[in-house]
This record gives sequence, C-alpha cells and structure tokens, in this order.
Amino acid sequence: MRHTASPIIRIVPIAGTATHRLLRTLAGFGLGVREHVPQTHPRIDTTIIHQITAAASHGPPRIILLQGESGCGKSTHLRAAHRALAQQHVPSRLLDLGAWPRADEIQPTPTTLIDRLPGPRRDALALLSAVGLGDALLMAQSPDTLSEGQSARLRIACAVASLLSRRTFNRPQTDQTPRVLLIDEFASVLDRTNARTLCQSLAKLVRRKSTRTAPSPRLSLILATAHDDVEHWLAPDLTLRLHPIWEAQDHGRAA
Repeated sequence: MRHTASPIIRIVPIAGTATHRLLRTLAGFGLGVREHVPQTHPRIDTTIIHQITAAASHGPPRIILLQGESGCGKSTHLRAAHRALAQQHVPSRLLDLGAWPRADEIQPTPTTLIDRLPGPRRDALALLSAVGLGDALLMAQSPDTLSEGQSARLRIACAVASLLSRRTFNRPQTDQTPRVLLIDEFASVLDRTNARTLCQSLAKLVRRKSTRTAPSPRLSLILATAHDDVEHWLAPDLTLRLHPIWEAQDHGRAA
C-alpha cells in the first residue's frame, strides 16, 4: 500500500486574530497561521500595592522603584497604587512619561519654563535645576521649543511643583503632609547621561534635610522603568522587580 506524504504547511506568526480574508489569502500560498493572543486582564498583586503605598505614605520620604520588562505589569500596579493612595486621602499625582501630556498639564497660552511652575520663584528655580533645566536662557524659552527629553524633565518639575503647592488641595496641609509622585516610563526617553543626572538630582531633592529657611517637603517617589541602570543612580529605599503576570497564548491554525 502506497502512503502519500502529507503536505508541509509553513506557519506564519501574526499578532492578534486572523481574519477570514487573511486565511484565504495565505491559503493561496500554502501557508498557515499561528496567532499570538495575549490575555488582556493582567492580575494585580495586592501585596505589592500595600507594600509600596505604605512605604511611600508613612515614615521618612522614600524612593520606590518598580523594575521589569515590558508587559510585566509595572503600569498596572502603578495605577492601582495611585488609586489606593487616593482612597487613603494621600495627595498624589500619576505622571506617564510614555503618553501625551494630560489636559491639566498644558497651559492655555504660551509661557516660559519659569512661569510654568507654581509657587515661589526660588522653589521653581530649584526644581528646574534639579531636573537639568536650570540654564538661564533655557528658562526663558517656551515649552513647545524643548526636545522630547527636556519636555519629559519639565513635566516632572511641574508635577513636583503642583504636589508641593498647598493651593493644589482643598484641605490645609503642613510641610510634613506626605505627598507621593508616581512616574511611569521614568527616564525612558532620556539619553543615559541625562538619565543619570536626573536620578541623582531627584534623589537629592527627596532626601534634602530641612533648614529654618527651607523646610524639606515630605515627598516620596514611586518610579516604574524597564531600565536597570537607574537603580544604581537613584539608590532607592525599596526595589521591586516584577515578572510577566500573564503568559502569551499561541493558537495554531492552518489556512
């Protein structure tokens, strides 16, 4: 009895689900499809949320770092931490440097860098210097003339200034009221030289000692990044390395 060899079908990987049109097209070339369909509802580890929110809102100011590759759940946990802090009535702000600025980050009329920051001029100068924007000529420029990296640093300075401004919140605050800034995609769009300078400056700002004329703000940072080098530059008080919280599912289908 003669056995007929089965035809060999070459499988083409695609992202998402194959349409009937695509299957018919590939069938004409003797090809099949392997679909790559990741789960869309990552799991939130409540232990991590409790750990980072407690560390940020109690005790001395702290720097908390969430590290991990893309898709491990850093952004998901950062948003969950922001919601938890809001429920605890801890003044906080979530800044996503990987997304376009929100409406409340954009001034309705053109302005200069020094005018973008609320609060006393001395504090605005210190914040701009802390993020590497302390050059006098640069402070006179409009934000829309900045590079991508400079814009990211300005957004950080504005977020810190907004958090430290008592006018931002409806209830009275003392200098010891905890404030938490959460930053997603931290230092992702910066070259590594500027990233190192930003890390060291922010660490110095958070750990600044109080003086009679310049009280130290009660500011903690929760930063999420895929870069490993920032840990050495920040010297964080707590580092959590996240791993992928879902497994991609491959479904093979012959056209």
